[in-house]
Amino acid sequence: MLGTYAGLFYCFLYLPILLLVLLSFNDSQTIGLPFQGVTLRWYREVLGSPDMIRSILNSVLLASRARASERCLRNCWRSGSARNSRLRRC
Repeated sequence: MLGTYAGLFYCFLYLPILLLVLLSFNDSQTIGLPFQGVTLRWYREVLGSPDMIRSILNSVLLASRARASERCLRNCWRSGSARNSRLRRC
């Protein structure tokens, strides 16, 4: 029973994303079915825009800084918990 609920939950989460990716290859001006052809035009438009490239690079930079900060804080926590037996239980 739990597996059924988990399967439905994952379908609820991932089917809309899969549908958007599938529809992004549609050659139509509107989003929807039926397909009018397959194209990469939307990806060329997004990757051809300097503003979008800058946004993507900003997102990657922010993610890498957040990851580096997380690693630093995690290492500080681990070194502190190794010295203090009260924190070892956490």
